[in-house]
Amino acid sequence: MKTIDTSEAIETIIQTRDFCGDEAEALRDWEAENGTLSEHQRAQVWQGVKEEWTIWQLKAKVQHALTDAERLQAFQDIENA
Repeated sequence: MKTIDTSEAIETIIQTRDFCGDEAEALRDWEAENGTLSEHQRAQVWQGVKEEWTIWQLKAKVQHALTDAERLQAFQDIENA
């Protein structure tokens, strides 16, 4: 079984999030290029994204960070404006 380095997938999603892109699509594209992840691996990737994003927010001294749901709603609002 091929070992897949999910840290690259995490970085891809973080970069996509930073530019208000479609994170799920970014992961699908990453999998198309690097191999399909198991459900467990995908869960690890999304957890890694959450942890890495939190670190970025702390480093940026974000005072009132949006929850994931609020962030997704904001992106949808921008798309529909």
